[in-house]
Amino acid sequence: MGSSDQIRQKILNFVKAKARNEVIRNLSKWLSEDKVFGDVTSHLLGLDSADRSGKIIFFSKTKEKFLLAGADFLQEIFNQSAKLFRQNLRLHFNQYKKDGDVVKYKEKIFEVVSNNIGFLLSLERLCLNLIIRLSAIATETRRLVDIVSGFGVHILATRKTTPGLRFLEKYAVCVGGGLPYRLDLSSGVMIKDNHIGAVGGMKNLLNFFQNLENEKLKKILRKGITIEVQSKEDLSYALKIAKNFKDKGIDFSNNLLHHSCFIIMLDNFDYETSKSLLKQIRDFSSSEGIKIFVELSGGIRPHNVKLFAKIRPDAISTSYITFSPSFFPDISADIFLD
Repeated sequence: MGSSDQIRQKILNFVKAKARNEVIRNLSKWLSEDKVFGDVTSHLLGLDSADRSGKIIFFSKTKEKFLLAGADFLQEIFNQSAKLFRQNLRLHFNQYKKDGDVVKYKEKIFEVVSNNIGFLLSLERLCLNLIIRLSAIATETRRLVDIVSGFGVHILATRKTTPGLRFLEKYAVCVGGGLPYRLDLSSGVMIKDNHIGAVGGMKNLLNFFQNLENEKLKKILRKGITIEVQSKEDLSYALKIAKNFKDKGIDFSNNLLHHSCFIIMLDNFDYETSKSLLKQIRDFSSSEGIKIFVELSGGIRPHNVKLFAKIRPDAISTSYITFSPSFFPDISADIFLD
């Protein structure tokens, strides 16, 4: 495994740990939302007693293959839920597919055996909702990653995630081969159009950085900085800011995988303009000896991602992989008496 692969695996493991903590932290809320311990149907049919044993098997009903995400948390969900249940439960697990595996039609994913079949029935929908959504995100991310694989372009997530599911959805992006980018507002400085407007424009932003003392600047920017550019004039100021950082002795030589760099985000430009501005950045970077990481964003989808990847930005960020993936796998669960 090369250094880049090792760094990606390290990022995946880090985000997975965050996602697991998110499951544990939110589980009681999820259980309450679905009134899992008030399942009147299982109670009416007498299925929630300790002598009604059975098993639940999660499997694919989708004829299209998909990339699995979220299944690695199912055992945690059942074990943590069992601690809150009224009765003593015995649970046994068989995991047939792990996160990152490709799942085919009718293949088994996960199996839980219990001495209380009602408990299994009550958790069915919660578990299905989670793995269906995360698998959709992972599959859509992998789709983009595969399209741009020959151009050395990273696919980045954004902070446009479902409230309460931030780390789980970022984790699904990582499973799909993308990068999580900023996990939260503390992950790095990102100066967007509203920030620029709030300080009075790009000229004032340049003045701000020119007047900021070096030590404070180095401390703030140790995690990197992204400046959003929406016009050619914006770009000229962003490059002046980069030159100012170099003059102050701030090093942005690392790449994105190390989470430390100077990023210019070209936002919502068409192909020809993106190509022209990217060349301008590359020429500046070469002549000034300043490493600048270039990100394209805005309206990039599967139908046009290859076109933009051909001009070889460093990364393409997109929110649709977490907000509106185009394919949701049909995952189901069957109950069997023991």
